[in-house]
Amino acid sequence: MKCRILRHKFGLWIITALAFASCSQEELAEQGTTLPDGMYPMTFTAVQVAPENMPQTRVSDSENTSSWSVGDQIHVTVTQGNAKQETICTLDASGNITDYNPQLYWQNTDDVTVNAWYSNIEGQNTGTGNTVRFDNQSSGLAYVLKAEETTAKYTDRNIELKFSHQLAKIRVNLAGEKAGSVNDVKIESYTSCTNTNGTVSTDGATVGEITMYHLNGTNIYEANVVRGKTIEKFKLNGGSWVNLSATVTPEKAKVHEISITVNEKVTEVNLNNLTGPHTISSDGKYILTGSTTQRIIINADATVVLKGVSINTSSDGAPIQISGYHTATLMLEGNNNTIQSNVERYPAILPDQGSTVVIDGTGSLKAQGSFSAAGIGSGGIGQFAWETISAGYIKILGGSVEAIGGTGGTGIGCGYYGNCQGVEILGGTVTARAGGGYDNPAIGSSTAGSATCTYVKLERCTINAHPEGADVIVANSVTPDINNDDALHTAGVTLNVY
Repeated sequence: MKCRILRHKFGLWIITALAFASCSQEELAEQGTTLPDGMYPMTFTAVQVAPENMPQTRVSDSENTSSWSVGDQIHVTVTQGNAKQETICTLDASGNITDYNPQLYWQNTDDVTVNAWYSNIEGQNTGTGNTVRFDNQSSGLAYVLKAEETTAKYTDRNIELKFSHQLAKIRVNLAGEKAGSVNDVKIESYTSCTNTNGTVSTDGATVGEITMYHLNGTNIYEANVVRGKTIEKFKLNGGSWVNLSATVTPEKAKVHEISITVNEKVTEVNLNNLTGPHTISSDGKYILTGSTTQRIIINADATVVLKGVSINTSSDGAPIQISGYHTATLMLEGNNNTIQSNVERYPAILPDQGSTVVIDGTGSLKAQGSFSAAGIGSGGIGQFAWETISAGYIKILGGSVEAIGGTGGTGIGCGYYGNCQGVEILGGTVTARAGGGYDNPAIGSSTAGSATCTYVKLERCTINAHPEGADVIVANSVTPDINNDDALHTAGVTLNVY
């Protein structure tokens, strides 16, 4: 009997203990109730407030959406009276917490005040103490987000943290013919801010240049900045600052778009005004008009438009010379561009060895070389100056070109003793005339002297060749075979020999 009574009492004690252990948070919700340590964990969810035109947290695309990425970490503080707890929470892509470091627990049933913030830079650490840097965002954007201060109750199953962006996004859209050549965009703004629990301040910050992030496969550049400094200017590829046509006043949690058209710089040169040789030493686009007896030296990768020009020189040197291992493109406009050298040894157009001249456009050009020089190409050996002048590369893509060699020179290619690295005629209509007095081809090597053209290549062009008692085209390599009609047809070449 005693045994039965003892068993009954023991069973009753177990049931009572289990009943107490199963009490829910709602059943213990009376304010001020102290809770067992480590018994009731606090849990959070991070969401992002989504105002219109809000910058995204990641740069995977150029849309105006906002989302978390797996592994993002937020800093959370919980204040209850004079007690304060802190934790670092790791998020998944939905803003759910996957790790608490450390896990926080309810200490009692009083309400708590929760604050949270987030700061990072993609691929870099922006924080030095409480400083977030903006000056170099080439590897990713800087971010500061802050959650609304929340009063949470013990009965809350999951405390929702509503984050909003504290920075503004500046997005630069490049357009224009040279947009693809840009690889660096900078704007001017504060280079840093202080981040105090998600509250940003520019006290003590300096203004400087901000290197923007390039979205791969686009002409879009982005940077996040702190408000307080109007965006007034930009620079491309390390160039000079350029003022914006309309300034931008950054507002937090907004995207501000700036459209910039990038075209080639155009410089107009009136040849009538020249009093000496004119040197083009900067890349860009140049438009030449008028007439001159002065030389044009191109020491840059420039596009030079010949718009009805006449260049007729009697001074030492070629009328147009490309130097410094550069590539100069001569664009033909109009039907009356003429270039003539009147000094022996010099062609009308001379690309120095290692340099390239490209001729293109819809207009026409007549180029006349002097004694022992090609029309376009190398020079020869002068009657009084025993010095040869060799040429680099000649490429004709379009237009109507007539090239006339001087005595002992080819139309295009070599002078009497001056070598030529290569000739390509890949379009247009070309008339090439060898100079008289010696046997010479119309294009390529000089058989009158001992000058060699490395190669000649023809495609999709019409050639009117006027050799002087020699083969039509001579070079170490000639393609296609000009003696094979099928090869010429396949290459789209019409060859007329006079």
